[in-house]
Amino acid sequence: VVSTQDQYKGRGRNGKVWIGKPGQSLAFSVTLFPHIDTLLLLAPAFSLALVHCFKKVQNSDVSVKWPNDILINGKKAAGMLMETVHQNSSIHMVLGIGINLTLDTDEFKEIQNQATNLQEHTTREINVGSLQQMILLELQRIYTHVQNGWSPISEWKKYLTTIGHC
Repeated sequence: VVSTQDQYKGRGRNGKVWIGKPGQSLAFSVTLFPHIDTLLLLAPAFSLALVHCFKKVQNSDVSVKWPNDILINGKKAAGMLMETVHQNSSIHMVLGIGINLTLDTDEFKEIQNQATNLQEHTTREINVGSLQQMILLELQRIYTHVQNGWSPISEWKKYLTTIGHC
């Protein structure tokens, strides 16, 4: 696991920029070696892990915007990026996660009406270390289940905002 609260060149899908200010966001990457037949289940599984954790630390509506955004009350609070390399007979994956902890989204016109932060949706102070530990444990739990044959799809669909949208 590589982690930072001060990311200068974060990126999302299709080269989009991930905005993070020192101490206002949490970004980390995890290296994984999944079974090839589970690859299509991992984005839903990892987004579900974030949903579970966000529901534990705040009381607002949490949902998933396919394929990689976690929303709170319809606004982006976190994003994921997965990059996979197939080499010889093994798969190597890096899962990157960025979370807006206290980022003042009004400071950035490009995300002003589209993003939120986790702290806005809870009355208690978010402990960054505890949050990251909770997320890592949930990612590990769900990843292990998927590697052992479990499918997250039915539960994941309950949180998916884009079902039925073209």
